[in-house]
Amino acid sequence: MDADIAERFASASRLRQKRPASRIFLLPPADVMTITNQIKAILTAAVTCVAFVIVDWTARFPYTFPDLQNYRIGFESGWYVFSVINLDWLRFMLAEGLWVYGFDALWRWTGNIDTSFYIVSLFATFLIAYHIFVRTRSYIATLFIFNPAFVNLVIEQLRSGLAAAIFFTATRIKRPLIQAPLFVAALSIHTSFLLFVSIYYIYRLAEWSKIKRWLDKRFLLAMAITFALAFVVSYFRDFALSSLGDGRAFVQDDQTSGVLLGIGWALFLVTFYLVRSDEEAGFDLYFFALNVFMFAASIFMGTYGSRFVAIGVPALAVMSRYVRPNRRILFYTHYFLFSGLYFWIWAGTGGTA
Repeated sequence: MDADIAERFASASRLRQKRPASRIFLLPPADVMTITNQIKAILTAAVTCVAFVIVDWTARFPYTFPDLQNYRIGFESGWYVFSVINLDWLRFMLAEGLWVYGFDALWRWTGNIDTSFYIVSLFATFLIAYHIFVRTRSYIATLFIFNPAFVNLVIEQLRSGLAAAIFFTATRIKRPLIQAPLFVAALSIHTSFLLFVSIYYIYRLAEWSKIKRWLDKRFLLAMAITFALAFVVSYFRDFALSSLGDGRAFVQDDQTSGVLLGIGWALFLVTFYLVRSDEEAGFDLYFFALNVFMFAASIFMGTYGSRFVAIGVPALAVMSRYVRPNRRILFYTHYFLFSGLYFWIWAGTGGTA
C-alpha cells in the first residue's frame, strides 16, 4: 500500500513538472516565461508606455485630433449612451455598446473626460508594449510603438487602439473560454475587429490543415494570396458594414492615403523577405501583410487607410523575432529611419500624413 501511494505522489510530481508555464501565464509554448521574465516584461511595458504617453503629442504635433472632439461631444451630450439603450445583445455588441458604457462609466468616475482619454491611451499602450516584449524579449522591438501611425491609433482613435490591445492579448491565449470573450470584447469596442478575429481563425484553420506550413515555404505565393484577400475584403467591407447596420458604410473620409506612405510600409515585407530566418513565421507576418495590402486597397479606392497599418505596427515589431539575429540590426535600422522620416513629414503637415 505504501509503495502504491508513493508511486502516485511521484506520478503527480512528474505531471506538475511537465506542465508548461504557458498554461500558467496563458502564453503559447514559444513564449513560456519565468516569474523573473514576467516581471521584466511588466516593468519594460510600464516604462515604455509612460515614456510614450508623457509626450504631449497634441501640442508637439499641430494636429487637431478631431476624433477626440467627436468623443467629447458624443459623451457630454449623452447621445452615445442614448443610442445603445434597450438594444438586444447582438445589436448592443454591433453598436459598440461595451465601449460606450465602459467609457461613460470611466468618465463619470474620473469627472474629467480628458483624464479618461489619457487612461484609455495609457492602458492600450501598456497592453501592446507588454505584448511586443513578451513575443520578442526585445527592448528595441518594444520601441516600435514610437511611430506616427501608432500615436494616432492610441491617442486619437481610442476605440481602435483599445480594441487592438485586447485583440493582441487574446491572440496569445490558447484557452478558448478566455480567448473568445476577449475577442468579443474587442469587436464590441470596435466592430471592424470582427474582420480581424475572422482572419485569426482563418489563420488557425490554415495552421491546423498544414496549409500554412506549405505557404511558409512559398513566401511570394503566400503574399500574393494575402494581397488578393485584402482587396476582396476591402471591396466588400462597406457592404458588410451596411448589412450589420453600421453607419460608417459607404462613408468617404476627408483624408486619403498617400501612395509613397503605402510603398514605405510595403517595403518592410521586402526587407523581411531578405533577412528572415528559417523559422516558420507566425500569425504576425500574415496579419501585418494583410493590413499593408488593405492600406494599398484604400489608396486604390481613394479612402483613408492608415488605420490599418497602425493596427499592424505591433505585428511588425513581433516579426523581428523571425529575422536572423545577425541581420536584425538591418531590420531595426530600416524601421527607425522610416519612423524618423515619418515623424518629420508628419510634423510638417500638421499630423495629417
